[in-house]
Amino acid sequence: MKPLKNKETSTTNKSSKTFLNKTNQGGVFARQEKSSEPFVKPKTATRNNTKVISGVPSGEVEEQVVGGRTVGEFVGDVARPVGTVLGNAVGSIAGALTGINISAANNVAPSWKDNGQFEWVVGFSTTGRSGWIVQKVTNTMRAEDSSGNAITTGIPTPEYWEAWPVDASGNVTPVGPGRNDWWLRPSKGAGSTGHWSMKGQLYFTTTDPATKGLTPGGVPDAGILLSSTSSPGGLGIARLHRYAQGTWETVGTTPTHTGSAK
Repeated sequence: MKPLKNKETSTTNKSSKTFLNKTNQGGVFARQEKSSEPFVKPKTATRNNTKVISGVPSGEVEEQVVGGRTVGEFVGDVARPVGTVLGNAVGSIAGALTGINISAANNVAPSWKDNGQFEWVVGFSTTGRSGWIVQKVTNTMRAEDSSGNAITTGIPTPEYWEAWPVDASGNVTPVGPGRNDWWLRPSKGAGSTGHWSMKGQLYFTTTDPATKGLTPGGVPDAGILLSSTSSPGGLGIARLHRYAQGTWETVGTTPTHTGSAK
């Protein structure tokens, strides 16, 4: 376009010890076998303001939509800003140690419009020279039309990598200046409802991504950029983390679309 754990101690109760004893016959823990059941992509629909996920082994799992978001979406919306702050702190340390950092400046500020439409345009700058900025983009989207049927067209690619070349003077192309990356979400139609999120992790590399499988227009979401749904690998520490998210619905006759971005 397109994060340490504290060591914890735990106790094992009687019932869990019994379970471990049973599964640890012969002194070796039993190994869980992979299911031979083929994976079926879940389908979603909304019934009485409840998101129904079908096609999973247990049949149907219902997740209540409250305030336009499911519990999982709410948790994700809280976690993304926290992860961005922590990730950028680590990226700043890496930049101080290596002298290479990446920043983004708004060309068009984030804007949430009716029926799920969104726009955010930024330009990149970096202290890196003669290399490439590579961004890993992670997307989610749940959308239903005015009848509660799942919208399956125009759903973004869940995960992909895209790259911009950086010349010896630090110029980032295409397109520039100040307009390198567009994060867009088109309208899903009057009366539609749903939730979306985008997350970007930006790296700097001196290895040509074209030699690692990225091709021009490889992912439609990335436009003309070098892109792929497979990681080029060897990217090191992300120097910049970005996110945007939104929830839209129609309350009475008034469409609403709220969210956050950084």
